Amino acid sequence: DGLKAGMTLNLPRKQNTSHDFIFYEVKPKETMYSLQKKLNMDASALEALNPALKDGLKAGMVLKLPAHIGEGAFEVDGSVLVEKFNILDSLQPNSRVKVAFMIPFRLNSIPLDSSKVAVKRLSRRNLYTVATDFYAGARVAMDFASDMGISVHAKIFDTENSATKLRSILATNDFQTYQAVVGPLIPDNLELVASQLRSHDVPVVSPLSDKRIRSYRNVFQSVPDQKLMRDRMLTFLKEHGEGKNVMVVADSKNESTKERLVSIFPDATIVKVEEDTYISFPDMQDRFTRIPDFSETWVILETDNLELITSVTSVLNSQVTETKKVTLLTTNKGDVYDDENVSNSYLSSLNFHFPSAECPTDEAPFKDFTQRFYKAYHMMPNRDATRGFDVTLDVILRLAYKQDMFEANGSVPSTRLYEGKFQYGKKVFGGYENQGTFIVKYDGLDLKEVR
Repeated sequence: DGLKAGMTLNLPRKQNTSHDFIFYEVKPKETMYSLQKKLNMDASALEALNPALKDGLKAGMVLKLPAHIGEGAFEVDGSVLVEKFNILDSLQPNSRVKVAFMIPFRLNSIPLDSSKVAVKRLSRRNLYTVATDFYAGARVAMDFASDMGISVHAKIFDTENSATKLRSILATNDFQTYQAVVGPLIPDNLELVASQLRSHDVPVVSPLSDKRIRSYRNVFQSVPDQKLMRDRMLTFLKEHGEGKNVMVVADSKNESTKERLVSIFPDATIVKVEEDTYISFPDMQDRFTRIPDFSETWVILETDNLELITSVTSVLNSQVTETKKVTLLTTNKGDVYDDENVSNSYLSSLNFHFPSAECPTDEAPFKDFTQRFYKAYHMMPNRDATRGFDVTLDVILRLAYKQDMFEANGSVPSTRLYEGKFQYGKKVFGGYENQGTFIVKYDGLDLKEVR
């Protein structure tokens, strides 16, 4: 008879989707009692989600759990629940660590007896300021380790960013006495060092570059691959994009990524990019007027073009209202987003989501890094100093735990330091690469991990 005012409609109950749950593999010797205590769930709640438990708990069973269980003492890797490993609680007492640093200071050309001259010259040498900042952070990491009772013997080699100097250093020093080498900073120089030290199985850590290093078995690539981060973001979009109004904005350089996004969201709206540099305000305004109130719109932006980023963020920010929620996302946040012309307030308003190798922690004791750095240098740490702290402390902690980087890699699932997460995976051919990444978002003007 048709729809009439006052009729009562029966609507289907919302079905739980896959991302409402996470999964846990039962360990040997675990009991229902220990499992209930570990997960803070009673037996009836566990059995309701996992009827097979009525026949008994068995090692190797994969249990379905509510997503909120992945908080606190656990972390979620993909959709699998794993217990957090606290390396600080596992260190050997009175550990000794011996590490070499290869850093391009070019101290022979900088008159360090005059600090004003040194600062002036360093400011003109971008590579050397990076090196100085990185090592400043590394020194704080060594002091941090010392406070934990770890004895750190560090030898600093000034490479002068010279292959000739590097060969001389390698020829006149016995690196078999070192448990690890951090650096050089430049990929070509690092490959030279790794090739020379691989026969002695001396670990060589690439600290700053995301460029893929030649596949020597002794290389630890500490910066996650951009492809890995993009793939993780695509997985996030697929798992959490259900029910969203999705728009894709991509310039001509990102056609392949646009195609992957369309395969995930076949009904996505493809926004036209004018001259690869801007989107039409009237066009976007018209699109948003046709979106129902209180629904969520995702706009996925794929570009490294500053003009397009400023255009999109400005236009989208103008569409945010109390009834229109707009979230900006990207699979690859390049350095261009750090340009002063990109408004952080717009990114905050748009709840900007992106994959990252860094996310500041608020957990002790690593959250105290900035205070330690300021106390030592009377200035706040920049990105390179923070990286120096994280990379150095990760190496020291692994060596203090197992005295061997290779053995530690098999025993330490991951470390979470001030900004970085280090979760090394063995490549099929060659060394190790860090797979520790985050999905982060703007929360106000702070960055928060999306769990």
